[in-house]
Amino acid sequence: MGVIVHRIQAECHASDLAGDIAVFDRGRHPLVQLSILSEAKVVSLARLDADLALRLTPPVEDSDIARKVGRMAFGLYAVHDYPHLAAPARWEFIGYTARQADFAHLRWLYEVIGARRVVCEVTDLSNQYEAACSGIGVAGLPCFIGDADPGLRRLPDAHPALSLDVWIALHPDRRNDTRVRDAMRDIGALVAAGALAL
Repeated sequence: MGVIVHRIQAECHASDLAGDIAVFDRGRHPLVQLSILSEAKVVSLARLDADLALRLTPPVEDSDIARKVGRMAFGLYAVHDYPHLAAPARWEFIGYTARQADFAHLRWLYEVIGARRVVCEVTDLSNQYEAACSGIGVAGLPCFIGDADPGLRRLPDAHPALSLDVWIALHPDRRNDTRVRDAMRDIGALVAAGALAL
């Protein structure tokens, strides 16, 4: 039997997801090749752009089969030698470009920013992380990414922290595909057990 490719769309930092699910690929599913799509757009399960989707929003298509598998917390991060660490009023932020759609992380970040300066705009979460690591400003990152990087520190802030549900979804046409169903179950279990450090 040949290698079966399953495409997973993930709304998170792709390199962190790939490293954490290595146990999935090597363990019970030796013939499954995971193709992780970490894009700024939501792929359509109805068009079979992906077999599974890990999302921070409930299902976008009524036909999707989905279940909540965990939560993802966000915080503010900057490099340790960021020049305005002790002066939150002077923090300069890494925001998103105008091309970005309205989503909870963007709304939260701009509520936190308020009247403060946006020093850099990026298109996705991976670029937020890279910009924060460069030292240019403060980013709103998932805690499992920011806390794991020794070059970054979490910043205290008066605004409420953001925590979003993590959903895993598949198209109904894939429900009888044993490999997709097993992948959904096992990835969902990894998230629920905290193996993805969400």
